[in-house]
Amino acid sequence: MLPNEMGFELTALEVTQIVGHLDGIITILNGHKVIQLSDDERGDVQSVKDGRYSYVRDTFEDLAPLYPQCQVPYKVFATELRTYNYMNQMRSIADRVSMVNDVVGDHGIAAENFNYTYMLELYDIAKRAVKSNVPGADVIVQRLSPLFENQGNTVNTGGGGGG
Repeated sequence: MLPNEMGFELTALEVTQIVGHLDGIITILNGHKVIQLSDDERGDVQSVKDGRYSYVRDTFEDLAPLYPQCQVPYKVFATELRTYNYMNQMRSIADRVSMVNDVVGDHGIAAENFNYTYMLELYDIAKRAVKSNVPGADVIVQRLSPLFENQGNTVNTGGGGGG
């Protein structure tokens, strides 16, 4: 839900802390192994999406341990099991990162909405103020009007007037 107003900003310390935590995540993960897939690789590699997870889980939690005679002979199962555990850790972390991304995105969109609305209202008021020779109104209209060129009547803040 969009709040009625915002009117706040993060302190420099809060921004530094947030960025530091995010950098810390990258440092921890890259400390184990740097993995940077290209867009093509992301599309080409096999993943555990589309209903595959239950089969992979069954493989590592039941089938391979129960039937060691069928394990891949040229791979060490203990190593593969650690990778399976890592995959589950990454899935859990990715869910949380997705939540963080949503929260950051929602805050940004809300702030953008308030800023854009304020700009529209300022422009609308300045257009009317130009007619009364209010100092600075012409500068505001001149600087903001290129946004609305060739867009028709798009400025309507509900306060009357238009573009």
